[in-house]
Amino acid sequence: MRVLGCVTSVLGGTAWVLVRFLSGDNATYADYAGIGLLSISWLILGMLTASGSLVWLRVLVGVCCVALGWALVGGFRSGVDDEIALPVVGAVAILMGILAFVKRPQREVRHHGSHAR
Repeated sequence: MRVLGCVTSVLGGTAWVLVRFLSGDNATYADYAGIGLLSISWLILGMLTASGSLVWLRVLVGVCCVALGWALVGGFRSGVDDEIALPVVGAVAILMGILAFVKRPQREVRHHGSHAR
C-alpha cells in the first residue's frame, strides 16, 4: 500500500509539473489528474501513519491528511501565481513520493517467550 501511495504522489506531482507546459484542455485534464492522484496519495500515506490502529482511526487520519494537504496547497496557491505554485507543489510531491519509497520503516524485532532476551 505504501508503494501505491508513493506512485500516486509521483504521478500527481508530474501531472502538476506538466500543467505549466500544456495548454487548453490538456492542461485542465492534467490539473484534475494531479488533484485526484495527490488526494489518493495523501489518503494512503495518512492511513499508513496510523498503521496497527483501528480501521476507523486509520481512515480518520487519512481523511484529515487529505484535508491538511489541500489546506496547505490552497494557502500556497492563494499567495503565489498558479503558473509558479503548481510546478512547485508538483516538484515537492515528486520528491516526497520518492523519499517515502526509499526510506523504509524500521522493523521492530520482537522476542517471544520467557526465555527470549
